[in-house]
Parts: sequence; structure tokens; C-alpha cells
Amino acid sequence: MTAVSWAPFARELRSVREAKGYASARSFYLSGGGRKFFGATYRQYLNVENGLSGPGPLLVEKIALALQISTDPERAPGFFRSYLLCVVASPSLLDVILQNLASAPPTSGAELAPMQKALARQSESRAEMLSREQADAIDSSLATFWLWNLLINDSARWTPDALAAATRLEKSEVRAALKSLHASGLIARDAEGRFYCDRLRRVFRFPRDGHYALGRDRHRKYVEEIAASGGKDLFRHYTLFRGSAKEVLDYAPNLRAAVEGANICETTEKGSDTGLTVVEIVARQLFHY
Repeated sequence: MTAVSWAPFARELRSVREAKGYASARSFYLSGGGRKFFGATYRQYLNVENGLSGPGPLLVEKIALALQISTDPERAPGFFRSYLLCVVASPSLLDVILQNLASAPPTSGAELAPMQKALARQSESRAEMLSREQADAIDSSLATFWLWNLLINDSARWTPDALAAATRLEKSEVRAALKSLHASGLIARDAEGRFYCDRLRRVFRFPRDGHYALGRDRHRKYVEEIAASGGKDLFRHYTLFRGSAKEVLDYAPNLRAAVEGANICETTEKGSDTGLTVVEIVARQLFHY
């Protein structure tokens, strides 16, 4: 029997990982959650990326979830096809299998595919990757994080004093933050000294390197601090059940699609009840039994 070659899947995995903004295998592995999430050591994962060994079904599921493959109609077919090709080891047989699956009746979750596809396409068309220097500038303080998010969601032009009044931050903090953001090319300044974002309605993506997890934790902290300054809950709902952690994670793409779909409410114009809004879904296993 001919040994299975995992090179096609390894090439596709590296291509998708890089396209998603992860500069290295290690940065992807660590930002995804490491051994606790993937159920594999870094060496085992690296062997998969190098084509030295094939991933088991559970590892493939975890990789696909971490790369958000299910909500990426452009890259999902190639990713899964390359994996199945390595498993089946026969392109002609794989074509027969896929043709029969394509003609099969839709599954119960198929009605979600169009929404996920539309959201993924919208996000991809608006995506802009930040540099590590820009990400560090945003993450450096509550003031830089707050002012950047305020400006990228507003079509108006702001003076430093107006921003200080709106956020109740110290004027010195505001001026220092604006200087840092402007120097990094994140915001623009007009001839009258007013600051604004010249790339509205973009989906900014942070580099998925070794600093990503730390930045994400800072963002959560900053969001809580901003909310504490006068925010309010607009809506709250929860459901509590006993369930499989694996099945909840398998369902995560649907939850992610619901969160991203809330962007349909976004606006860059001031209204009577507009405000910087965060929509978040947390699935927490309270205890294991």
C-alpha cells in the first residue's frame, strides 16, 4: 500500500493560515489556545503543517474553527478538499464522492449557509490588515484604544478638546494618544488641527502573531473600562443547558455569524441614540459533570 502524502493539505493549511494574518505556525498555535484547545502539542501541529503527518478528525475540526473556515466560502472548499484528497488518496474517487454529496438533500443547518457566506464576503471586501506598529499603538493605552474606535466609527472631524469632553479623558492623555495614532498612520489630521478617520467602514484586522493574545486581553479590559464610564446594557439574554463542549464549539460558527450580523446596525452618523456599541457572545462551561 502506498504511504499517504499529506503535502497537499499541508500546503493548503499554510496558505490559509498566512491569508488569515498568522505570520508563523507558532503564532497561530499559541493564539488559538495551544495544546488546551487543539489537543495536540506544538510539535505535533508543526508536523501537520510540514506534511510529515496527517491530522486526526478532531485536530482538523479545531484548526478549521480557529481559522474560521466555516464562514469563509472562498477558502473553505480548497481547505476541506485537500484534506479529503489526502484521506481518500484518489482524485477520481473524491470527485465521485463530492458529486454525490452535492446532489444530496440539504442538512438541517444548510439554511444558515447563505447568511454566513454573505457576512464572510462583506467582511473580506472591507478587510484591512494592521501592521504590528499600528496594533501596538492602539493597544498601548485606554486612550488610544478608545479614541481610535471612536474615530473609525464617525464621519465627523474632532478637535482634541472635543474628544476630551466626550470621553472625559484628561486633555494630556487625549493629545498624547492622538499623536501616537496619527504617527502610526491610523488617523488623519486636517489643516485646522481636527482629527478624523479617512478609511471609514473598514474591518481592521490585528496581526495574528505572538502578541495577539495579549492585545485581545487588553481590549477586553479597555471595553470594560469604557463601559464603566457611563455605558448601559441594551439587551441581555442567556440559556443554560447541559451539553457537550465539542458540540458547542462545533456550533460556534453560527454564533459568530450572529454577532457579526449585528454590524448591519452600524452607522458613522450621529443620531439621537447612537453610541459605541459592543455585541459579545460568551459560551462558558460552568462545571463539568
